[in-house]
Amino acid sequence: MPPQFLNWYRDDVDASRSEIIETKLKGRSFRLERIVSHGDAGAPDEWYDQAQAEWVMLARGEAQLEFETQTLYLQAGDTCLIPPHCRHRVDATSQDALWVALHFESEDVPACHEAPFLVRRMELEDPARIAAAYLAQGWKAREASLDRAWQRQVDGQGETWVAQSDDAIAGYLHLRWEASYPPFREVNMPMIEDLNVMKMFQRRGIGSRLMDMAERQAASRSDVVGLAVGLTADYGAAQRLYIRRGYVPDGRGISSRGQWLCWGETARIDDDLVLGFTKQLTP
Repeated sequence: MPPQFLNWYRDDVDASRSEIIETKLKGRSFRLERIVSHGDAGAPDEWYDQAQAEWVMLARGEAQLEFETQTLYLQAGDTCLIPPHCRHRVDATSQDALWVALHFESEDVPACHEAPFLVRRMELEDPARIAAAYLAQGWKAREASLDRAWQRQVDGQGETWVAQSDDAIAGYLHLRWEASYPPFREVNMPMIEDLNVMKMFQRRGIGSRLMDMAERQAASRSDVVGLAVGLTADYGAAQRLYIRRGYVPDGRGISSRGQWLCWGETARIDDDLVLGFTKQLTP
C-alpha cells in the first residue's frame, strides 16, 4: 500500500449540506472520521451511546458537547476522550466546525459511569440544606435570602431550581418574575439571579443545566430574560458562561445598589457592583 496524502482542512464539501461524516481510515478495532459541521446540532433527545471509545479534536471552529453531568465548550485545538457508553450529544457547532474523530477499542479506557444529578424546584427544607452546604465549604451562609426565595416561590413571584447529586446539594439559581434590577422590572422582564454551584460539583455542566431550566421557564412568559453579573474575578466563570450562552450587555453601564455610575464617579467594589445582560429567548 503506497503512502496516502490528505489535507484535513480542504474546503471541497458542499456547505449547503448538513453535517458530513467521511471515514478516512479504518481497521478491525478503529475508525478515523473527518466531520464537517455547518452550525449543526442534534435534537434535544438525540443522544449517542457508543460501545467504542471516541477521541475527538475540534480542528476548526467552536462547538458545545453535552454530557449527562456536564457541558463542554470547545474551541479549535481542544480534544475530548469519550469513554464507551458515555451518553453525549452535540448541542451546538459553529458554521465552520471541523472535527477529527477516532473511534477505537481499548481496555485502557473504562466504560463511563457518570453520577447523574437531578434538577428540581426548591422544596421547603432546601434553604437550610443549601446554607449548610455553604458553611461546609467555607462560604457565608445565606439562609435568610434563601428563605425569601422560598416565599417568592410559594407566592408565585418566582421559582428556585436546585441541582442535587444523590443526597447532596450541587447548586441552585433563582428565577424572579418581578426583577430586582429596575430596568428589567420596568418592562416586566423575568430575571435570573444567584447562580451558584458548590465547589466539588463545579466544571460538570451543572450551571448550564440550571440555566437551561431557568431559560425554559422564562420563555413561557417572555421573549427576553435578564440577569446582572458582578465585575470582580469571583464572577469570571459566570461572565464567560453567560456570554457563551448568548447574553449581551443591556447598554446601561455599571450600577451599584440601583444607581448607575457616570464618568468620574467612584463606587465600592463588592457584589452589588454589576453589569446587566439580556438574552433573546425566541427568534
